[in-house]
Amino acid sequence: MATTHAETTTPALPAIRAQQHYIDGAFRDSADGATFTTLNPTDNSALADVASGSGADVDAAVAAARREFDRGTWPRMKAPERAKVLRRIAGLLREHAEEFIARWSTVEH
Repeated sequence: MATTHAETTTPALPAIRAQQHYIDGAFRDSADGATFTTLNPTDNSALADVASGSGADVDAAVAAARREFDRGTWPRMKAPERAKVLRRIAGLLREHAEEFIARWSTVEH
């Protein structure tokens, strides 16, 4: 049986709007409020409005990550416990690989 073009194309994904930074456990706009629009490379349609990171946003993210690392459980975990967490993450990445590929194919590179 011949495969038609319609059977092999990835279904269109809905546009994602107003993407914010995720810093210190919360979604937030850029420190300076700046945004940019990402475009679908196939037709130049808008995919998402995205918070544009600045140095202040990077500093906030790094400070939050450092604080969580210092007070969190990760640095005190034994190697086998860390390995278990990393295997779980790898499993989730494999489980959702097709979704990541479909989304990646709609993003301008």
